[in-house]
Amino acid sequence: MRWTLLLIAIFTIQFMGFSQPTEKSQEFNAVLDSVLVQMDLGRFNDVERSLNDARMLIADDPCEKNYFRYKYYLGLLHLKRWELETAEPILLECLKMARASGDSTQLLTSNASMAQLKAEQSLHGASIVYGNEALSYFDGIDSLKYFGLKANIAISYMHEGDMDRSLSYALEAKRFYEREGHYLELGLVLNNIGELYREHFKDYDIAIKHYRSAIEINRANGYLGSLAANYLNMALSFSNQDRIDSAIYYIDLAHVTRKEMGDNGGLAIVNNTLGEIYLRKGDLEAAQKAFAKTVDISREYNIYPGLYYGNLGLGKTYFANGVNNIAREYYEAAMDIASELQSKSMIAEVHGNLYDLHRENSDFEDALNHFDLHKLYSDSIQMKVKDNEFAELKTRYETDLANAENMLLKATQKTQKAELKRQRITSIGLWMLLGFVLAITFILYLGYNRRSESLKKEAALRKELEEQYNTVQKQKEELKKLDDLKNKIFAVLGHDLRAPLTSISSLVSLMNSKDINRKDFEKLTEHLDEETRAGLTSLQSILEWSQVKAGNEKPKIENLPVDPIVGDLLRHNRRQIDEKEVKITINLDTTDTLPADKNQFKSIATNLISNAIKFSPKGGEISIGTFKDSNGAYFTVRDEGEGIPEDIIDKLNNSDKIISRRGTNGEKGTGIGLRIARDFLELHGGHLTFKSKASGGTEVEAFFPFEMQNLKVSA
Repeated sequence: MRWTLLLIAIFTIQFMGFSQPTEKSQEFNAVLDSVLVQMDLGRFNDVERSLNDARMLIADDPCEKNYFRYKYYLGLLHLKRWELETAEPILLECLKMARASGDSTQLLTSNASMAQLKAEQSLHGASIVYGNEALSYFDGIDSLKYFGLKANIAISYMHEGDMDRSLSYALEAKRFYEREGHYLELGLVLNNIGELYREHFKDYDIAIKHYRSAIEINRANGYLGSLAANYLNMALSFSNQDRIDSAIYYIDLAHVTRKEMGDNGGLAIVNNTLGEIYLRKGDLEAAQKAFAKTVDISREYNIYPGLYYGNLGLGKTYFANGVNNIAREYYEAAMDIASELQSKSMIAEVHGNLYDLHRENSDFEDALNHFDLHKLYSDSIQMKVKDNEFAELKTRYETDLANAENMLLKATQKTQKAELKRQRITSIGLWMLLGFVLAITFILYLGYNRRSESLKKEAALRKELEEQYNTVQKQKEELKKLDDLKNKIFAVLGHDLRAPLTSISSLVSLMNSKDINRKDFEKLTEHLDEETRAGLTSLQSILEWSQVKAGNEKPKIENLPVDPIVGDLLRHNRRQIDEKEVKITINLDTTDTLPADKNQFKSIATNLISNAIKFSPKGGEISIGTFKDSNGAYFTVRDEGEGIPEDIIDKLNNSDKIISRRGTNGEKGTGIGLRIARDFLELHGGHLTFKSKASGGTEVEAFFPFEMQNLKVSA
């Protein structure tokens, strides 16, 4: 029942829109146009009312093609509602009319609907034959309906076990829909691919990813039929993962959507699936209610498979509750329906459940009997399916053979009439006609050559102008990026080199004035050496960063010892640490390593530690450490400052703007430190994470993955 829901949603929508003859009355066309829209949106009650109006119009103005269209839409409505017994004779009548008329559009749509019907009957081999015959009636292969049909055939290939061809057909359709912007059909094929991963590859996470994409498309465009299928399949995936609460949530969404559509067959399927989920969860009372609702809806609308699954589910529920006598009654009711449907797979399933029940009751003789019957029917199912498909194909072959004989007879009669007409034409008339045709042909040929040359020149000129325009635009964008990069680098260089140059100037002035003793001189030179080294380190980081922004640098990853680098950085920042009386706590071992580029890690660590010092209050504490998990290694810096505002983090994540704030002592920065750290980390496949502490301060985590991957900065 689960796959049936998906097939109805796909096939019905794909093949409603076929060419409409121009001789139809305007009123009849308007009614069927509304049917097409309502069918796409899953509003079945509105479809039924519109088809009643169309039937009355046909009675007033009978037309063979109008009658075909009316019957075709009516058959698809019943198919959409899963009323298969009602739909089958209607669609067979449509196929018979199409073959009699030879109309390619009618042949295409009739074969496509029969492919769907055979898929619903689990005759997937016959469904593939009907579907491929429908493909043969397309004039071109680059069309919406062509790829819609391929997407549907992919489902039957899946059931036949031909996974390579199934996935190939589905991906062809997906690429076409993405390229052409057909969002309704894209949602459908995404749902199909999700089912392929759920049912056959058992990769539920990828399946859920495809369902979510389909839900976004169908919800935005109001495609209720497809949306209900997405919800149900999401529920099934979560149920497969034992995430029952999530499964029930999506079942509820599917139920509301099906009810809004007036899809009675779909409501039976939703309730039965809900019962299975509750049964799996162990909520037997809720499961009993859901299965009972399935039986009520199926009985009201003569949905025999729904009656079967509902009774079977009630039997399983009572069996799980230990009420075996009532469970047996429901199993026997399911057996009666399965026998009426002549479904060996259903009969085999009931025998399997009766075997479990009698074994539980220690009635081993009856249990053994049901076990033998279960095995007997299971072994014969595959042969029965093949026999049914062969009989179906045999019937179609004989019908096609009869049609071919009729077409041959008509062609022979037409040829004879043409020969008689040709003999009445005199030789003089033939020569005159030939001369006239030659003259007209020559004139058209000359005009065609001139027009062709003109069009070629125009096309070549247009192409050349487009290429020149695109080249100019690319150059303009590249120049702007380079100019922005230049301005950033100049701003940072000016900031980072100002301090050591100012110190040098002050030292020279003191030396010229001779107003400095040896002790002060040594202290100043030591301070100048520190600032000069820090400036050179900053300059090296900026140059490396500029190479990265220009796309000319890649990190050289190695197992990098952290402790010596951090120690060196703290020595360079000793003056600022002492001025603020900041306490430094280092949680590092000499063996701690990170998978990182040495120079880029130095730049990252420098910026994070400098920021922590800059925004720490006097007497505050800074903690520096590392830890690892299964994905990578983390370098952490925690301070007791005022924290980083959310708007600063958001700008860091989503723009290339330089953001600068003053420190707790009014220290001014360039605003580019965190940007450099972010860009270097992204080059490693890592990210920055900012955590605000309840007691004040900020903890920054720099993540270095063991395997390279692209991640964004997060907060």
